Amino acid sequence: MKVAPLALFTGQGFPAHELSGPGLLLGLGLLAAGLASERLGRKAHFAYTYLLLGSNAALLAALVRLFESDGGTATPTLLRALAVTLLILGICTGLGWYARRTQSYVFILLAVGYGYVAVTNLLGIADILWPLALLYFPLTLLGIILFFINIKQILRIA
Repeated sequence: MKVAPLALFTGQGFPAHELSGPGLLLGLGLLAAGLASERLGRKAHFAYTYLLLGSNAALLAALVRLFESDGGTATPTLLRALAVTLLILGICTGLGWYARRTQSYVFILLAVGYGYVAVTNLLGIADILWPLALLYFPLTLLGIILFFINIKQILRIA
């Protein structure tokens, strides 16, 4: 793997495909290290940092895989999009569990934000989103408003 910073400025673009695989592995490794450090009590004070960096790296790399096209203008295949969306939703479920356990706003916001982007993109790829767009976006806006109103109950703070 070769990544040259000069390639970004010479018009060759960012090598997203080459970096999304290692980014996903690094993110999942950091997530595992964070959970293990907290569970085993070894450097548990770094668990928050490991989980935050790992979740962002893994979820961004997965979103790169979700958004990339198969050469030119072709859209991603539905099966690959479904697999990547399930991976993203699995990580988001873990973040939601951790957020409720530690009563952390940042992890629940990450889970909801990344999950919303992944599900919306999957519905767009499956051509389900556009016929329902007049209902989908106002209803999800209502859901986000209710989420922010009830975030303390979700995190079991109040």
